Amino acid sequence: MKGTSVANVCSSIGPNNVGIVGGGLAGLSVAYHMIQKKPSVNITIIDKALPGTEGASSVAGGLLHPLTPRGKVAFMGIEGVEASKALIENASEFKKDVVLRDEIYRIALNDKHESVLKGAASSHPQFCEWMDVKELEWETSSSSVLGALRIHGSGCKVIHVPSYLQGLWSACESKGTGERVWSLEENCTSSEYDWKDRLGDFDAVVLSAGAGLFQDSVVRQEMPVQLVRGQSIELDLRGKQFDQVRLCGKYATPLPDKSKVNIGATQEFKGDPLDLESVEKELRMRSYDFTSDLWDESDVDRVTEGFRVQSDRGPRGRLPIIGSFDTPIHDDAYIFTGLSSRGLLYHSLFGDILTDIMLGSNEDDHLIDAASLNWWVKN
Repeated sequence: MKGTSVANVCSSIGPNNVGIVGGGLAGLSVAYHMIQKKPSVNITIIDKALPGTEGASSVAGGLLHPLTPRGKVAFMGIEGVEASKALIENASEFKKDVVLRDEIYRIALNDKHESVLKGAASSHPQFCEWMDVKELEWETSSSSVLGALRIHGSGCKVIHVPSYLQGLWSACESKGTGERVWSLEENCTSSEYDWKDRLGDFDAVVLSAGAGLFQDSVVRQEMPVQLVRGQSIELDLRGKQFDQVRLCGKYATPLPDKSKVNIGATQEFKGDPLDLESVEKELRMRSYDFTSDLWDESDVDRVTEGFRVQSDRGPRGRLPIIGSFDTPIHDDAYIFTGLSSRGLLYHSLFGDILTDIMLGSNEDDHLIDAASLNWWVKN
């Protein structure tokens, strides 16, 4: 198998001063991998908020596993999990509550679900197994639940993403010899903000602010993406504890305070967000069959919201957008966006590849073929 060619690149190669617009999963992955490969590099993250406090990454469900809803392994899914786990381990050295669980139950609610999930268990026994309803960790009153695929072990982690982002930035600060700066710039979303002037002192820049790239007109050209708003509800279980992770279209995940559970997320392609009552109604309707025990004995604590950048579907599914990017705001610019719901699966793998590109590696040296990397580039 081919590997990356610049992991031990000489410090004289590549940019010395890198600006990264956006400090979510994509931006911090790029920062971490660049520091690993070039310890002397200076890294500046430009964001309107501190790590893990705003943006789609900070409200992500935190489910890391390689399987698609159809029970297949996603493109580069195994490699993606392993790459992400390496970053998670580093972040966990600096922040507690990064890893909440190491198993996920994907619920079967009809015969088709059951057949698909049993097929996945048969095909991938190394990280998942089928469990009949009587074997589940919790009692369910719903006759719709036929069982679940338990995804576990080396193929699965459940992450509290805000803690992870905070820990990953601390890991970046601790490594290498270069300067590490988190530049809080609340006015960077202003239409009058001069990005060309702000980025002028950097040798190279990475645009990784997710939906902010498009909402705030950092990227003005048409791209093969859609902006999707996702709203989730945090339920207070009135002192009871919740310690499983359940998934069936929607998800129910514990928070560090296990008396609270996160249920999400909506998929809203409209301009105006759903109101609280509508969010609660939709999430209850779409998750109640496998979370009735949670909804029936809880109170709504709060609603969280984030905009995801969902890339168009290609031959390999929905892949991120990475690579060199032609923009008037900088002469040596790169882009990393379009992680959507697979942010945890792909952020480390593609961040690693993007830093190789920035350091001058050959496309033939990557784990992913050039056509899959450049799927978004217009001919």
